[in-house]
Amino acid sequence: MGGDLGPQPSLEAALVCLDLFPRMQLQWIGPKDLLNGLLASVSASQQHLLPRINIIKADDVIEMT
Repeated sequence: MGGDLGPQPSLEAALVCLDLFPRMQLQWIGPKDLLNGLLASVSASQQHLLPRINIIKADDVIEMT
């Protein structure tokens, strides 16, 4: 779902990749409600990329300690 800074930087990188590589599709794994909330905040100019992101539900999150 993300690295040290959570899922937002991963989403930003994913959108750049999807824009650069038109045939790419991505799987994003994590809590579905959280990830869908982040996808809802994507700018209008990037909305066309969202159908190429497949969310796979995973309820468990490993926190940094």
